[in-house]
Amino acid sequence: MRFLIFSFFVTVFLLPTAWAGERTSIGGASSGRSAIGGSAIGGSKESMEPRRTTQGNNVAPATAFSMVYKKYKHAVGVVVMLGSYDEKEGRCFSYEPYASGTAWAIRPSWFATNAHITEPVKKSLKCGFDVFIALNETRDKRYRVVKAISHPRYEETKRNYDGKYSIDTPDVGLLKIEGAVSTVFPVARKVF
Repeated sequence: MRFLIFSFFVTVFLLPTAWAGERTSIGGASSGRSAIGGSAIGGSKESMEPRRTTQGNNVAPATAFSMVYKKYKHAVGVVVMLGSYDEKEGRCFSYEPYASGTAWAIRPSWFATNAHITEPVKKSLKCGFDVFIALNETRDKRYRVVKAISHPRYEETKRNYDGKYSIDTPDVGLLKIEGAVSTVFPVARKVF
């Protein structure tokens, strides 16, 4: 499941920026040098960031995905909760470690995830239970979550022009950890 979610994230967010646009790094710095090995996703020796090119040096999607996965695999983690609040019962309850979702490091101490993950994390933390992010393909890299933030309009309902309630909701959230990770995903400054 983690691999599928990671695959979706890379395919939707990272690969298009590596294949489209001008010949600059994602950070915006221009360079006259070609990407390492002529790869569209290889980056430069100086930046090690993915590089966009229109020079016809694109690699096969499976190869590009494999390269991105190897570089950022330790920036992805599973959110593990040890308890939460049961609204029906009106009480906190503990349970065996439960993987509730996936999160991606976007800053050394911040992970992006969904609001449907951050909402239960908030309840778990309020109850005094521990929540961790266990990094992908590591046994000893677990970071304690200390704060969860959901989009302010998550689960907001509004009527549209036809008078129907909208089910489109900003399902995004952030998790702050104790400590810092060494690998983070580059965040695009401008999507469109």
